[in-house]
Amino acid sequence: MRYYELTRHKQIYSSTYWGAFETGSNDMIDLSIINNRNKFIDIYNIRQKPRVHNLPRYIWEYVEMLPSDFIDHLEIYITGNKEFVILTSPYSWDIDIPKHFKQIDNMYSLNSKSFVFVSTRSNLKFIVNGYL
Repeated sequence: MRYYELTRHKQIYSSTYWGAFETGSNDMIDLSIINNRNKFIDIYNIRQKPRVHNLPRYIWEYVEMLPSDFIDHLEIYITGNKEFVILTSPYSWDIDIPKHFKQIDNMYSLNSKSFVFVSTRSNLKFIVNGYL
């Protein structure tokens, strides 16, 4: 059984790096992570996890602006309001957190911290172009 199969949102998590791990293959899985992932979908009104090649270029331009040690286990989702939700879960605990991100409950493992940024398309374009 894979991690995504333990969630209530199998269709969304089935295409994630995290979701592909098999239970028993990693001692890092914890039921709190499964619960956090279930809550995450509900809290942020997540509707889909787009394929990487379907994401607009400005998303990748924004990600490239972020500190490399901050971007770990990157996941990008789209909400019911067509906003982008950028999730990262770095293992490094001594990092600068970009101003648009806030810390949330652990989503990847108990040994990493998770951060999220929710943005409209236009805000991301403003950020990439240096206006925000």
